[in-house]
Amino acid sequence: MDKVESKPKRSGLTKKNRLQLLFLSYIELVLNYAIIYYFALRLDWARFSINFDDISHAIYFSGITIATVGYGDQFPTSTLGRYIVLGEVLSGIILFVVSLAVYLGGDD
Repeated sequence: MDKVESKPKRSGLTKKNRLQLLFLSYIELVLNYAIIYYFALRLDWARFSINFDDISHAIYFSGITIATVGYGDQFPTSTLGRYIVLGEVLSGIILFVVSLAVYLGGDD
């Protein structure tokens, strides 16, 4: 019915809610990739310049990677590891661009 009457759909989310969802999405993405890095190293699917002794090292690496900072203190040394890192970087950039569009496109 909205399409017939040309009424724009409203999500009911405020800009503050959208920012909160963006932040939570980034946290979730960082944690998910940290788990992937941690278990990929443990299962010998991918190799990195250091061993992640505990999950906190994997979270640090994931956070630095998604922020595209790349200090160079840790890096993948295998092809699969590089592809996983590339996937995280692209996911982070896409999430940022889409979230920015949704945030700026809101009418409240």
